[in-house]
Amino acid sequence: MSDRATIDGVVTLMQEDRFRVETRDGRGALFTLSREANVGVPDLERIVGTGEAVRVSYVGEPDVGATAVRVERTEKAGASR
Repeated sequence: MSDRATIDGVVTLMQEDRFRVETRDGRGALFTLSREANVGVPDLERIVGTGEAVRVSYVGEPDVGATAVRVERTEKAGASR
């Protein structure tokens, strides 16, 4: 009964429990971090603006109430400039 979706990108903005992911093609998506997620706010704050790629699993519709339930790092930061 899970309607989870995923998006790959980098975390470009973080405010409280809300964050923005930008995809490689420049699209942005806003999420609220679930309290049950595998990472916490401090974990995401450490990678904001580093260019480190992540994969976000979420429920709902980005920009209108999507909740991130899992965030995984997918690449090392600084691989290309």
